[in-house]
Amino acid sequence: MVNDRKAAQKLYPDLVIEPAALEQIMIFYVNRIVAVVMLGACRKKK
Repeated sequence: MVNDRKAAQKLYPDLVIEPAALEQIMIFYVNRIVAVVMLGACRKKK
């Protein structure tokens, strides 16, 4: 996922950039939250 589709297209003209579906966005954020929680748990163990 990119913030600025047009700018990304200029940097990578051969790359196919498609709009993200709602499901893809939700999976991205859930995975990010899980990673942050796991990282926090690992830091507490030290």
